Order: sequence, then C-alpha cells, then structure tokens
Amino acid sequence: MIKITKGNAPKILSGAENRGPKKTKEMTDAFDAGTREFEFISDIYGAKSVKKALIKAQHDKCCFCEAKFTHVAYGDVEHFRPKGGWIQNDGDDLTQPGYFWLAYKWDNLFASCQLCNQRFKKNHFPLEDPHKRALSHSDNLDDESPLLPDPGVDDPEDLLTYDSDGQPVAINNNPRGQAMIRIFGLDRQELVQRRQEILGDLADLKEMYFFLDGERQNGSLSRDGLKILHRIEEKFRSKTATSAEYSVLSKSFLTGLS
Repeated sequence: MIKITKGNAPKILSGAENRGPKKTKEMTDAFDAGTREFEFISDIYGAKSVKKALIKAQHDKCCFCEAKFTHVAYGDVEHFRPKGGWIQNDGDDLTQPGYFWLAYKWDNLFASCQLCNQRFKKNHFPLEDPHKRALSHSDNLDDESPLLPDPGVDDPEDLLTYDSDGQPVAINNNPRGQAMIRIFGLDRQELVQRRQEILGDLADLKEMYFFLDGERQNGSLSRDGLKILHRIEEKFRSKTATSAEYSVLSKSFLTGLS
C-alpha cells in the first residue's frame, strides 16, 4: 500500500457535469427529512472517467495490496469510508446508513482489486474511538481517528513493511499497521507467494550487485562488468518506483543500497 496522489476530480463528480453534487444534495436533504435508506448510482461514482482517472493515478495498482490488476480484471471503485454502512469490529452487524454523503466524493474513491474490496475490506471501517464517528454530513470527519490509513492522505509506508519471507509487518506493532494486514488481507497466501517470487529475483540481483560493486571499489571491474552493474542499479530503481508492482516490498528489501 502506497500513498496516492490524485489529480482533479472528473467532471461527473464536480460542478462541471453536476451529477455527483446534485445526487449528494438530494441525499443530505432526504436525511435531514428523516430518510435513513439510500440508493447509490454506480454509473456516477463508477463512471468510466472516474475509474480511468483512479487507475492512472494508482499506476494500474490496487490501492491496498499493490497488485497490478487491469490486465486480468476490471477492478472496483472502492469507497474508503463505506457508503452504505459500516462495521467497527469483526463479527459486528452492519450499521446503516454509512457515509452516504461521501458516495460521490473524489477524495473518498480509490481503485482496488476485487479480492481486497469484496472479500476482505467490504464495509469495515474501524475507528480508534467509535464514539467519535461521523454519522451524517453535519458531523466533522476530522474528529474521527480511523485505524485504516487513507491512501490519499496518510503514508502507509510509515505503518507497514515486509520481512524477508514476504510477510507484511506492522512497524513497531502499531495498531494501524495491524489493522491494514487484517482488514485488507495483506497476509493472504496468494500475495505472500507472489512477494516471495519477487524477493527471490531481487536476492539474485542483490548478490550479483555486491560482487560487482566490490570489484568496482577495488578497481578490478571490467567495462562489461560495469555495464551489468549499471543495469542492475537501473533494475533496482524500476522495482522501487512508485509505479512498480509491490514497490514497498522492494524498498524494504533493498534498503541500504547506495
């Protein structure tokens, strides 16, 4: 999971086309009049222009697990704060309504793989203090302290890293990192196996890098060896780039290399 920087909201969610703001106004007015059940229009929050912009901002990666998914699946438009209802603890019933007023808000939308969204996160949105939850558009979201990091605001790399076996680890056992692992299913077998494959490739390159770098430092590296070393360094840069699949894993493994 990485921090995500999005551009301006697509027109369908902004004042330019007005569909998102108009629908939001209808729901907030209905809530004030006593309505507590809402229907959501996926053609607005899940419009092609919205999904395309999210996927581009996220480099084709799931906002949670960092897997690239566009070559095998459509993916989901994920609501960070769940629109229809929320769950505080595992085993709790769904509490409704959810964050209905954020259903069409650009800042609340991300692209995720279907496994992370539909099988794991679902409607989970735990807070450090459940009594401070915003229950309507009249409440202040800033009063909340979500256990899950907002990928558009927080830097998940401050909370989570990976060990040499590809297992996710909450830095200093912090509760937010632990919540990420549990709720997003970041320790599921399929992800761990894929990370282990990447670590195996990186380990081979790292071993070769240290050998060639040693020769470079003692002045015995050949011209061809230097070319290979530079290619390895470029490979490391590409693997740790924000656009790379599982970039946080690669950063964790390659920490300390100059």
